[in-house]
Amino acid sequence: MKTLFSRLLLAALLAANAFAAQAAVITDIAGRKVDAPAKVNRILLGEGRLFYALALLEGKQPLARIAGWQGDFRQLDPQTYAQYKKRFPEIDRIPLIGGTSENSVSAEKVLALKPDIAIFSISGHGPGLNNPIVKQLQSAKVPVVFVDFRNAPLEHTAPSLRIMGQALQREAEAERFIRFYQSKMDAIRKTVAAIPAQQKPKVFLDLRAGAFPNVTSAGKGSLGELVDAAGGVNIGDTLIPGAVGEVNMEHILAAKPDWYIGTGSA
Repeated sequence: MKTLFSRLLLAALLAANAFAAQAAVITDIAGRKVDAPAKVNRILLGEGRLFYALALLEGKQPLARIAGWQGDFRQLDPQTYAQYKKRFPEIDRIPLIGGTSENSVSAEKVLALKPDIAIFSISGHGPGLNNPIVKQLQSAKVPVVFVDFRNAPLEHTAPSLRIMGQALQREAEAERFIRFYQSKMDAIRKTVAAIPAQQKPKVFLDLRAGAFPNVTSAGKGSLGELVDAAGGVNIGDTLIPGAVGEVNMEHILAAKPDWYIGTGSA
């Protein structure tokens, strides 16, 4: 009788452990159902600058679980990278999977890193939804989760951070920052709501100030959303069909913006 009981108890424990180890099903920002692993030790970032969001979740050891990333962080934001390097000199040892473009990413390097999970962005410098690397990772049983902090920041920032928290077992950290973020956004919205429409200044946003001969700005999306949310009128809303695009200087001058805001590389 004791032997039978022991066997039943062992079977129950094994079943419980197997259930606990099952992957959580997450819906990413692209609407894809993803089986996230129960334990994550090695994270692959499709873009290095996804680290900005990851660092919010990882606390005092933001680099500890990063298995590899793209080179855009160190090349396109050298100032921030240098600040992290002062505190975490081991940052230079993180393997690079490519340079600053989607085409530069090496599938061989990605697979050789044997990540537990990959975090990609739906747009930007890294592998997108239709990149063959996504299917290659899935064939290797590596889940790929897509987020977005670029195209629709007001709509997707909080959900994307929540998705990362769920995928990486950092849900409490994600929710803590989301509460902080939403409290600040609510305060801004309350202030802006009191500004009459005719008093809102027109703003031209130069996304790559001084970096390229062509002028790039934001339309209905990207940082253009933040201009509107902060009480301005982003002139790119009517000049650019997508989230980001090139704009003619004559059209900018004809719109007679009240403010110029320059941002971008360096």
